[in-house]
Amino acid sequence: PGAFLSTTSEFYFYVFPETDDIFCIPVDDARRWFLENESEFVEKTVRSRRGNRTWETKGRLVPIHELRRNLESVRWFLKVGNEWQSSSAVAATLV
Repeated sequence: PGAFLSTTSEFYFYVFPETDDIFCIPVDDARRWFLENESEFVEKTVRSRRGNRTWETKGRLVPIHELRRNLESVRWFLKVGNEWQSSSAVAATLV
């Protein structure tokens, strides 16, 4: 299994520097949901090479909006100016 399925971490953080977004994903919740829905996502294989060594890694492409839609426990943070804020805090200022 891949790192996401085998990790003992409590949270996984995905950082998108182009948009200044960080997603905090509770591993146990996401793992349970993913295993129930794994067949819905496209499997991809990536090959890597270092020197004369080559290896493959397989994984599933899960759009972040799917996780957010299906798991209330996923937290989204975005950078506003020089500070990180939760998306709910930012949304409250827009109302």
